[in-house]
Amino acid sequence: RDVAPSRGLGDVYKRQIYYLKQNKANIALYEVKKMLQEARKDNYMRGVAECYRCMANIYLTQDNYRLAYDNFKKTIEIVEENNIADINIPSYYASLAQAAVELKRWDEAKEALEKGILLAQTDYQSFTTRKAYALYYIKKGQLNEAWKYIQDIEKLFIQNKNMVTYIMGLYYLKETYYSVAGQYSEALKMVDAMMNDSTPILSLIHISEPTRRSYIS
Repeated sequence: RDVAPSRGLGDVYKRQIYYLKQNKANIALYEVKKMLQEARKDNYMRGVAECYRCMANIYLTQDNYRLAYDNFKKTIEIVEENNIADINIPSYYASLAQAAVELKRWDEAKEALEKGILLAQTDYQSFTTRKAYALYYIKKGQLNEAWKYIQDIEKLFIQNKNMVTYIMGLYYLKETYYSVAGQYSEALKMVDAMMNDSTPILSLIHISEPTRRSYIS
């Protein structure tokens, strides 16, 4: 059934965000589990999938990557098995891959990345899947491969100025890359950008010079 139960998911999302901001992840988890019971009782499979996704994100805040992985996997299974139209499925695969990477489940991570990137249709989806690919290669120590994906992401930000909304994700990715690569001065620049970049339109100055040159040429 694709009709929402009487108690909407919107209020649960708002409470979840509120409790997470208050560092009360257990209460947020309790709220989502209650909603999951309702969605299951009403056979509202879209709601069931959303609840699993919410729980996965909560587990990520607790660094519980095993449960995050399990819940992202359940989210994807429910969406696909019930033919639920969900434009965010590439991002779910990216999140699944990132949880797998933290668990060093490299084969599962690569499989999720391959599926997610094929499904990406929007620039945001391309960003999330490529970011996950970059983090995968960073964790494996294959920095040249990681940098290729970082440059692809930078080009997305140059081509589509609306992507600046997600610039903090790029900063975080580059800070991670530079730290692992031992380029600590560059990593500190990214930290400074994350702390002080309150003017999104100016954030593109942190796009690497090689990317800008290759794009212009």
